[in-house]
Amino acid sequence: MKNYANDRILSVSTASAHNKIFFREEKKLKNELLRNIERLLQRQDIDRYFKLVLTLQLITSARISEILSISQDNITESNLLIIRAKKRSEDRICSIYGINDILYLIPSKPYTLADYYSRYAYYRDCRKYGIFAHFGNNQNASVTHYIRHQNALSIKKAGFERDITKKHLGHKSSKSTEYYEQQQS
Repeated sequence: MKNYANDRILSVSTASAHNKIFFREEKKLKNELLRNIERLLQRQDIDRYFKLVLTLQLITSARISEILSISQDNITESNLLIIRAKKRSEDRICSIYGINDILYLIPSKPYTLADYYSRYAYYRDCRKYGIFAHFGNNQNASVTHYIRHQNALSIKKAGFERDITKKHLGHKSSKSTEYYEQQQS
């Protein structure tokens, strides 16, 4: 079995390409669960693809289906990550500082991350490590979209307008964004 001790997945800051607003820095993580996620990313015994998908979701707020469809073709020469839209939304561009440290994990065409890691595996790992919560009046726990909820709440708490959150999450409808901005119950 390969030793992943040298794998480096960074919890890095990001900016939304639509508005150039920096809203997530490592030192500003206030939510206890997000601090636990940060510690989880530092562990060497965690699957490297789980760490990669979790890191990309923290940075980009992308849907799991969007992350799993990422390949080297999604990275520009200037190291910007293009999130190819799903659910009839628009493509988004994210600046990821330290992307060179994770490039070796992102497959080249014709392969995507989905060829190495599945949505089900992500769901299973999130449940295993306690990365889920209930939001609003929903009785079902948000697992694969938990990070999207947290990022939407962070943007809202920072005082930005819903349109910025909507663009960052790749929503067409403000109603969807409103759902993501609901507090954890």
